Amino acid sequence: MAGFVFVQPGQANTKTFNKVNAGKPCVLMITKKDPGYTLTLSDPTHLQTKIVIGLQGNKKSQTGNSNYDAGKNITFFDITLPQGAEAGKTIEFIIK
Repeated sequence: MAGFVFVQPGQANTKTFNKVNAGKPCVLMITKKDPGYTLTLSDPTHLQTKIVIGLQGNKKSQTGNSNYDAGKNITFFDITLPQGAEAGKTIEFIIK
């Protein structure tokens, strides 16, 4: 398990998950689940509609869209965030 607080777009490196990218501010937790990962994230600004999260390697999502960049060896996930009264609510995103 690893947790991140991105106050601006950026990248973090971990021993377990290697490179982790966030395209916007977010609070992100990654939990390893056999055979994949669960991303738990929220928008602390309550203003965003989408966020792009990148993980190293060629990965697939059961719950959303992904785009693998072979040149960077990173898979980018387009995640739609809750809006209105639900803005800022934590969501889960499943990856294999």
